Amino acid sequence: MRLRFVEWAIAVSLGVSIAAVLTSCGARKPEHADWRYYGGNETNSRYSALDQIHRGNVASLGLAWTYDTGDAFKDSEMQCNPLVVDGVLYGLSPKMRVFALDASTGKELWSFDHYQGKFRPGKKRSRGLHYWQDGSSKRILIAVEEWLYALDAASGQPILSFGHQGRINLKEGLGRDFDTFTISVSSPGVIFKDKLMVGSIVSEGLPACPGDIRDYDVRSG
Repeated sequence: MRLRFVEWAIAVSLGVSIAAVLTSCGARKPEHADWRYYGGNETNSRYSALDQIHRGNVASLGLAWTYDTGDAFKDSEMQCNPLVVDGVLYGLSPKMRVFALDASTGKELWSFDHYQGKFRPGKKRSRGLHYWQDGSSKRILIAVEEWLYALDAASGQPILSFGHQGRINLKEGLGRDFDTFTISVSSPGVIFKDKLMVGSIVSEGLPACPGDIRDYDVRSG
């Protein structure tokens, strides 16, 4: 498959920075297009038909802006596939902090930190998040360790009508008490209509939580 670059390229390093590059040749600005799904679209094809950047002008690209999450720590990684919706970039830092940036300038619009500045040491990862919209209701859905959050896409604040005060404990609903065991979600799962379907990571040895596939209502949790 012949790949094309999107209107502007977003480069995510294995460290803590995001960089954006723009073509400097004055090419025609294409119609706006989003990257609102993990993998680009519903089919996860990681493809965009935008053609402002191509083989003929790629050599003239220049740095437009950078954003440093400031979240570096030992063995840190940044595996998140950012989303871009209506000119806003949504991403996740190595310390699992969700952030929204103005995609044209790199300016931070909001930030949500599950740990509230008290990040616990240990290697953690998430490869992405979800954007969901129905009319004026716009949400970011993200799992941090055993917690599944629904955040307001405009403010980054938890939506209190979702689950219990904006979040769901993934250890619940498994038929037994797994309070002392670990469970997390590293890939964002799949949204179909108003449902979020997710798997989970559990311990590879016994005892462990079951690795159930579960389906949550995006509105209520």
